[in-house]
Amino acid sequence: MYVRQCHPSFLKGGQPSSQFLAEFPRDGGKLSGTRAPYVSATEAYIAHIRAGLKSAGAWGVTLDESTEAGTRVVDDSQMPPTEPARPRGHAYLDFRHFTKEERGSVVSHLLILFKKHGQLAVLGDYEEAS
Repeated sequence: MYVRQCHPSFLKGGQPSSQFLAEFPRDGGKLSGTRAPYVSATEAYIAHIRAGLKSAGAWGVTLDESTEAGTRVVDDSQMPPTEPARPRGHAYLDFRHFTKEERGSVVSHLLILFKKHGQLAVLGDYEEAS
């Protein structure tokens, strides 16, 4: 499963909005997340918060679902170190091959799948682990 942290400002009614999967210039079409079974959603959430980053929780999709939506999950956790360092189990959703219109359709489809799985890690998980 590919797991992505959701910034609190990307929540709408307690669910990720399309901003959750929006393209930002620093992403370069590679939407960062982590991969289970290398790291659980809770472990990824805790590491994200401990790194000083904000998250309203973690959501995920299966690798098969990402493929069915027209993209793929790339495991780059074994690549040479970067600055800032990649989290353990790092992976990304690959959007580099889409036009803007195609990306919008894929994002809409993926967002439904992320919501179907529900929130995989929440604030209470961090409080219990502290």
